[in-house]
Amino acid sequence: MERTHLDLGKPVVAADGKRVGTVDRLVLDANSKELRQFIVRQGTLLTKDRIIDRPVIDRIDPDGTVHLNVSSEMVDQFPEFYEANFIIPQEEDLTWLPHAWVSGQPIEGAILYPAGGSFGQGYDPHAGVIEAAPLDPPVVETESNLSTDTVLIDEGTSVVDRNGDKIGTVDEIVYDEDGNVVGFVVKAGFIFHHDVRIPADWVESVTTDSVQLTVTAEEAEQAGTHE
Repeated sequence: MERTHLDLGKPVVAADGKRVGTVDRLVLDANSKELRQFIVRQGTLLTKDRIIDRPVIDRIDPDGTVHLNVSSEMVDQFPEFYEANFIIPQEEDLTWLPHAWVSGQPIEGAILYPAGGSFGQGYDPHAGVIEAAPLDPPVVETESNLSTDTVLIDEGTSVVDRNGDKIGTVDEIVYDEDGNVVGFVVKAGFIFHHDVRIPADWVESVTTDSVQLTVTAEEAEQAGTHE
């Protein structure tokens, strides 16, 4: 069965030959680990992220360039990807809310507010640029318009060995013609001296934060395929 490498950061070209962006993130099914979609980042300053379905990939060149089977106009019709981080305030954080918000009937659901700044979390909004890290950092919840049964993989996603030690980050994934992920390529430089391909059989779980392996770093480097 044919296997395809989808490399993060590589250019994406539409069927009419126009470059439409770069591969920014990969969307996997949380249960089956099947590649469902990928996120194409368009632009440099004013960026837009498009959610592209896997079947739209026509082919991938040896240099990693991704060719689509739709035109650049059609790419602009794909849904934009939205993601936002929200802080779930603790009880002591509610002191800065208006009294009517917290003194009446119980509030249904979590109160969320954007995680862009530190005001309202017990930090001094007039403090200097360098602030001490809080001893009890707030809980941050990420919301997006992707299906809830998917996980996002990007260049910052950590790969963690059986002992809980980070051994690198995801550089690309390898999948078959049915979209099943058959391996991950771990980027060289953190522990490994070469890019190392990790077979899917060694993967215990995949989340947006990390790929958890069933082997140690030493076993992965010795038995994994060097790219």
